[in-house]
Amino acid sequence: MSKYEELKELFEKQDKLELFEKKVEETCFVVMRQTDYTKDEALEKLKLHDMVALTVVKEWMGIPLEKQKKK
Repeated sequence: MSKYEELKELFEKQDKLELFEKKVEETCFVVMRQTDYTKDEALEKLKLHDMVALTVVKEWMGIPLEKQKKK
């Protein structure tokens, strides 16, 4: 199960699904402002990257996502 699905289920159990959907939409708008993604593309990328907007933007900018090990 993805992080998105886990979070959705958690909020649904607490009867706060409306709050979850609002936060997801806000996060989509953050990604949309920083990239040229549509809302659907932003949501799919957020799901892919565990709902972390910064990771989605870094990927869009071409910044390597793997942490480099210090020698």
